[in-house]
Amino acid sequence: MRTASFLGADGDKLQNLAKKIEHSLTPLEEIEHNQYYRLQLANAISEQGGLSVLDVGGGSGHLSRFIPNNPYCLAEPEVNGISGEHLPFEDRSFDLVVSCHVLEHIPAAGRDAFLYSLMSKAKKALINPFHSKESSERLRLLSKSGKRMGTGTLECEMPRTEDVLDYAKRRGLSCKMTPNANISTTFAFIWGGVRKSLINGIDSIDSSILK
Repeated sequence: MRTASFLGADGDKLQNLAKKIEHSLTPLEEIEHNQYYRLQLANAISEQGGLSVLDVGGGSGHLSRFIPNNPYCLAEPEVNGISGEHLPFEDRSFDLVVSCHVLEHIPAAGRDAFLYSLMSKAKKALINPFHSKESSERLRLLSKSGKRMGTGTLECEMPRTEDVLDYAKRRGLSCKMTPNANISTTFAFIWGGVRKSLINGIDSIDSSILK
C-alpha cells in the first residue's frame, strides 16, 4: 500500500483497501528474524523525521510498518517486479536507500554495480546492513536446516567490510560501519523464536552507511 501510494495510486482507494486487509497483517512480534534487524534501521530513520525511503530487497515491506510517518517505496522482484539492479526511478529520488541483508546474495562481480545503482537514487545516504565474518560451516548448518538465510549466502562469496570501504574510497564517499548484531542472536531467532534475550557471539553483522 505504501509503495502504491508513493507511486501515485489513488489515496481513497488505498485507504479503503488497507482497512479491508489490516486484520491479515502478521503481528510485528511474529515476523521473521531478519525483519527485526530492521528495527535499528527504523530508529535511525525515524530520528531524521519525514525522510523518504527506498527499501531495496525488503521482502514483504515490513520496514514500512516500523516507519509509518516516512514516505516509503519497496523494490522487491518477488513482490512488485522492481529489481535493485534496474531501479525505475530518477537519480536522487529518495533521501535514504536501505538494502538490508541483500549484499551477500549479490555475486561478488556484480556488487560494485549494485551499490552504484542504490547510491544513484539516494540524496543523503545508503544504509546497507550485511552479514560478515560467518564461517562456511555455520552457513552450511543454516542451509541444511532448511532456513532461507543460509542458501543464498553459500552460492555467493560473502561480503567483506574491506570491499565496502574500498568502494566508498573509490567513489569519494564517507562510510561509517557499525556492528549491530551477531550470528548467535540470529541462531536464537531462527531456532528458538527468541525475541527478547540476546546471546553474545564473536561474529558480527555490520551496518554500513555510505554518504
